[in-house]
Amino acid sequence: MCQLQVNRVRAMNRQCGFTLIELMITLAIAAIVLAIGVPSFQGMMRNNRVAVQMNEFTSALNLARSEAVKRGVNVGLEPNTGGWAQGWTVFVDTDGNGSLTDAAETLRVYDRLEGNPTIDNTVASIFYLPSGAITAGGTQQINYALDPSDSTTLRRICISPVGRPSIGKEHTACP
Repeated sequence: MCQLQVNRVRAMNRQCGFTLIELMITLAIAAIVLAIGVPSFQGMMRNNRVAVQMNEFTSALNLARSEAVKRGVNVGLEPNTGGWAQGWTVFVDTDGNGSLTDAAETLRVYDRLEGNPTIDNTVASIFYLPSGAITAGGTQQINYALDPSDSTTLRRICISPVGRPSIGKEHTACP
């Protein structure tokens, strides 16, 4: 019985926990994992933001195209004051003058894009005919960059003559 009590006392006096060396090794491993993971995570977040913004613009194009076909009238997209990066408006061209006026029926107004992107294009506005085709006749292209110095954020939206938008890397040519 005495021996049993001695073992209990020894067990109670024994302290459990980490040694300083174990703690330092764990912190060093955590620092290495964070040093590798954080830049990759930032790149993933940046690419995700680009994808969201491109999908928003493409959905606006699809809205304009489907409304043109459904209503049997011209429907357009026009940039807000300051250019495409400041947002855009999808509208029905009720008076047929080819621009957003007081007489036009506004379908949806899109807000300014997050992150101050650069949208470089010569397209002042995009119009869909009741057939779903664009009025310009040829392929329209819109170049987009969330950060022009970062080649991973460069994208190009191509709108085919029949009105179908597609997204690709900026260095790829529109079909």
